[in-house]
Amino acid sequence: MKPRHQVSRAAVDLIKRFEGYRQKAAQLPDGRWTIGYGHTLTARGGATVSEQDAEALLLYDLITVAHAVNENSYAPLNQNQFDALTCFAFNIGTENFVRSGVLRRINEGSLLQAACAMEMWRKADFEGERIVIDALVRRRAAEKTLFLTPPDGHWVPAPSPVLRPKVDYDATCAIPKQTPAAVSTRLEGDKAVAERAAGSIVTPLTPVVPEEDGPSATELAAAGVSARLEKILADEPARPAPKPVEDLVVPEPPPAPVVSAAEPAPAL
Repeated sequence: MKPRHQVSRAAVDLIKRFEGYRQKAAQLPDGRWTIGYGHTLTARGGATVSEQDAEALLLYDLITVAHAVNENSYAPLNQNQFDALTCFAFNIGTENFVRSGVLRRINEGSLLQAACAMEMWRKADFEGERIVIDALVRRRAAEKTLFLTPPDGHWVPAPSPVLRPKVDYDATCAIPKQTPAAVSTRLEGDKAVAERAAGSIVTPLTPVVPEEDGPSATELAAAGVSARLEKILADEPARPAPKPVEDLVVPEPPPAPVVSAAEPAPAL
């Protein structure tokens, strides 16, 4: 029987870091209220909460999330993997988690692929567009890091001289087509409002054109030149090493002839 995990301190701290503490209840665009660390179930207008009570509400909310992760994941998980999935499910919602490709890959036993699939959940609807959000990119990266961290601290070594990394052209789709939007939240009265961070650069939306797999034409040309040079150098016969040049012995110059002083001419 697969063991059931409980949420550890690592998951609680990660969620608190990205949710942010809200002392006073704020109304969301859909009419609900939120307070503390993303708590919505019992939040109401005018309510306030201390940080200690806000964490208690978070722990209460995580009971349902942890249950969903335990009940729907069939592959054996370590504590870090369970914590990361709980943080992920808390953010996207348990219904989305159950239908996600992350959980499907977990149950297939493809744990590394599941960790990479978390990064797909980085968009949100903002100002009438569905765009990549800077904070969600960072949140997914933190969850992925926790998921891949060995609980015993024993990392699998990958020495650079032995396993020299190469570009994975299949992963180009993981790079956002436009700059992720830096979005922050503030209160307007009792309403929570999302806005672009001051000074953030907004790049215009461009049509998404699927990139061809494989290297570019420039990279192919460079690879061809390198291969040709290697062949030329391999076919060229080895030249004998030059013989060392013996030191030249320069004879000492003969002594200069002694020139006697000219006798003065007789006076006329």
